[in-house]
Amino acid sequence: MKKCIICGSDNLVEIKARFRPFLIHRMFAKSPTPTHIAYCQQCGFECASHRPSQEDMQRYYDNYLEEDYIQDRELIEPGYIERFNAESLVVQDNLLACRNALASFLLPYVQDSKLATILDYGGGGGEIIPLELHYAKCFVFDISNKEPVQNISKIQNEDELYTKSFDLIICSHMLEHVSYPMEFMKKFLTLMHKDSLLYIEVPYAEFGWREDSDGAKLIHEHINMFKKETFIEMGKVLGLKIIVCEIFSTSKRFGCPKSIRFLAKKVES
Repeated sequence: MKKCIICGSDNLVEIKARFRPFLIHRMFAKSPTPTHIAYCQQCGFECASHRPSQEDMQRYYDNYLEEDYIQDRELIEPGYIERFNAESLVVQDNLLACRNALASFLLPYVQDSKLATILDYGGGGGEIIPLELHYAKCFVFDISNKEPVQNISKIQNEDELYTKSFDLIICSHMLEHVSYPMEFMKKFLTLMHKDSLLYIEVPYAEFGWREDSDGAKLIHEHINMFKKETFIEMGKVLGLKIIVCEIFSTSKRFGCPKSIRFLAKKVES
């Protein structure tokens, strides 16, 4: 990797790293795949230097977090099921804490504007859309086979997605998984109109990859790590008006004690 895939800077530092065995097993079809972490000293973005292909992503996220995936991962990472059952959003208390935190944050920014349409991009069944916003037409777009929850309509494919625009787009804990985050941010812009809001939430970089005994960082499916400066740079590049960009303490969610939340408005049509 020669340049940062967020800001384009060539001021990159290489950090010793390797993919975790389960990622090699599932994403890369058991093929040894060398990598390191590329750290951008300009915007603070960190990522695995080897960017998974679309085929790699499809292989890994097919039936993601469904029973066969969970059992397969448990074989390679003993203890995964226990952690999943304690920390994931399948636990009702975790889901409620996550949704309530999102509601507490978002509602002051949307109470003066009656939202007509909301999209949760990558949101499973749309579970975290605050109930207080269900007066709007709420949609979810997700690659999983998960059925939408009550009052949420599932968008079936990208062709259908791009026939719509939304007053609010929510994308929570997804950009850390994708190969090219800026391309997703640009995609969101095409789904927004003037004054639409975009809410992004990702794990905070300082609580990222663990180290192996030799000092190498161990990369799991979170192939990207972000800092506030990363989102400030993205907002600037995309011409968004940043309303909030902050680090905050999160509810217990897969061992992620702090996250970054980014709320911005599209100011041009």
